[in-house]
Amino acid sequence: MSAPPSTQIRAALSAPAVPNKRPSWLKFTALTGTCAYNGPMTLQAGALPVHVVVEDQDWEKYAVSFFTLDEDKDLIDLMASTYNPGPHPWERTEFIKELDPGESQTYSAFYVKERLLYMVCWAGPPDIPIGNAGPFVVVP
Repeated sequence: MSAPPSTQIRAALSAPAVPNKRPSWLKFTALTGTCAYNGPMTLQAGALPVHVVVEDQDWEKYAVSFFTLDEDKDLIDLMASTYNPGPHPWERTEFIKELDPGESQTYSAFYVKERLLYMVCWAGPPDIPIGNAGPFVVVP
């Protein structure tokens, strides 16, 4: 089952810029059933507010999730695992928030540490991945 063509989700993660350090900024857009990301793949460690906007009415629920993986796993493993019951011992959900159609929310309780981070966005039911991004490199 693929996402309806009018699916649109916009989300942003941001943190204040730290002098002489890389600013944290992450924004992705889901459009016509897929998520696309166009931005830096390096994030600043620390608290990251997450702003999510769902501009769609075609699914009952939407979600944005972020994961860390064991060192021997990558985005391909994570995406393959979305079609099998989980969670798997090599993946850890760091953040997941569900939203209703047309809803927007800002979450301030997402804290990232120095490591690789992966994002998957979802629509459903059934819960199907409609896009992904990563790895994001989180620096101190």
